[in-house]
Amino acid sequence: MPAFKTIALLSSLTFSFTAMGESSNSSKIDLQNQLLNETSKQVNADQDYFLELEELFYDASSATMENIIGWRSGRCYTPNNIVLAGLLVGSHRAVEEHGPMFPPRFEDKFLILETPAENNAPADYFDNLSEVRKMELEQHIDDRLLSQVTELETRGGSLYAEHTSKPNEYRLRKSGDYILSQAITNDQVEGGTSESRVFRYCYFFKKIR
Repeated sequence: MPAFKTIALLSSLTFSFTAMGESSNSSKIDLQNQLLNETSKQVNADQDYFLELEELFYDASSATMENIIGWRSGRCYTPNNIVLAGLLVGSHRAVEEHGPMFPPRFEDKFLILETPAENNAPADYFDNLSEVRKMELEQHIDDRLLSQVTELETRGGSLYAEHTSKPNEYRLRKSGDYILSQAITNDQVEGGTSESRVFRYCYFFKKIR
């Protein structure tokens, strides 16, 4: 099983959501179909998927925890249009158990994994994971990765979370049947200030767990 890079994780059940209907914009439907059929490691140089996913993201509605619970495979794109295999994990679990007298406290988060480009994994790597690999990955997620992100909140029309040790922020939205994600890093610049930069857009379409 290749190494995985953690992009994101999120949590919260405290927001409202109105599902989007079918888009009246045929170009968006065409784009979604093109993205769904994309399994190549190197994206067509004539198609700027990163920019088009950015446009879809800002036109999308807020997602809810109910939309993202479970595992969904998808595709992630770098600013220079390299496509990577992506996996969205929505987690709702009890983190404090006090027996029958007191209700447990639940934690809601989401985690996004991608296969590093240097591993040369196919873009559809997560689409057909075996049960053995799912079990291996689940243990890694529960034992380590979930602790690397904050619990979910709603901010600016998105589900929002931060990495616990990196200057990264993550947002989720919903467009039709797709969950879209945006990953932002805050680079340190001269004078001690920070500058925000989007370093990844992803979309998720296949529920595998």
